[in-house]
Amino acid sequence: MARTPFSVYNRPGTDGKNRFYARFLDPDTGAVLKTVALYDKGAPVRGRAKALQEAARMHDEGIGSVQENPRILEYCFSAWTPDSEYVKSRVRRGVSISAAYIYQNAKLLKKHLGQALKGVRLQDLTAGRVERILMDLADRGVNPRTINTTLQALRVPIRHFCKMNRIPDPLQYVQPLKEDPKTRGALSFEEVRALIALEDVSPRTRAAFLLAALCGLRLGETCGLKWEDVNREAGILHVRGNYVKRDGLKKPKWSSFRDIPLPSVVLEALDLCGSMPEAQGSPFILYNDRRKDVPAWPRTMTEGFSKMLDRIGLDEAARAERNISFHSLRHSFVSMSRAAGLPDFVTQRLAGHRSAGMMERYSHAEVIDFAAARLALEGALKAAGRE
Repeated sequence: MARTPFSVYNRPGTDGKNRFYARFLDPDTGAVLKTVALYDKGAPVRGRAKALQEAARMHDEGIGSVQENPRILEYCFSAWTPDSEYVKSRVRRGVSISAAYIYQNAKLLKKHLGQALKGVRLQDLTAGRVERILMDLADRGVNPRTINTTLQALRVPIRHFCKMNRIPDPLQYVQPLKEDPKTRGALSFEEVRALIALEDVSPRTRAAFLLAALCGLRLGETCGLKWEDVNREAGILHVRGNYVKRDGLKKPKWSSFRDIPLPSVVLEALDLCGSMPEAQGSPFILYNDRRKDVPAWPRTMTEGFSKMLDRIGLDEAARAERNISFHSLRHSFVSMSRAAGLPDFVTQRLAGHRSAGMMERYSHAEVIDFAAARLALEGALKAAGRE
């Protein structure tokens, strides 16, 4: 049996006179969604019949409806879809949101808040309630960074809803948890040299490794690299694309289009890729074995790189302890570029970093070419002795 969507009642106002109010109800649970005073042409409604008539009119116009007080998770899940009002509003402002990012936010909400906020409506969402949920996740051992990312996945759609409906944001004062991020590890000069010297490495894996270590490309940029991006005469690599499996080929992160010097050892590795039978007809340097319209999957490159690290003595345990991954090669590239004497503004440009501060986070003092440093010091001592 369907529930009555609203009820009316009267109670004394501040002037002692009775006023009629409408209480709008959730048709599923009977919970109160909204309570409003009833007026007719600016004057308080007189009589129960008139009050019911005015309440019905407001209900028909959507005032006090479920749409004004949605279930939190249902609304957030609908917001984290490619065709949602929120995503379209971002696109209209010139901000792109990848399908992978949308999917990841919905996944985090379902995994970490699916039970805690099940059936909860907006009016019952408070800062205290959310903070208790976050503390519970922390007590269960969920990483603070994951908790904060989940909070952001909740906060963004709620903020948009409140802005569009001109109502206070209940999560405005919720503070994220303090993070203690583990510093991304970097490979040393010696380790990079050892990886370069490896034989019997898959041509695609070797090319991807060299593009990241000696050219500073991100994983998606290595996969999105096409033959048309290689300028052999000038010895330059044009970084114009970034391949993300869920989104396809898109522009580089932060729109960091750039040109990079192409070392001969990297060009040789790219040519080896192009000579493979499976690569024929593919516009992508890191070809796909089965399809010509897409490059190799990023996961193929990361798994191949892990096998390379195993061969130089960096097993899974050692990689975990040092926080080494494919992305560590970008850290190595920045550190080696600065150690080689490239000006900081050049290194920043080559890496595609938005700021010098970001470049600093990618620099590692432990990435030192000790042999080169020793020769430089010995040369300086000899020069000083001749003075």
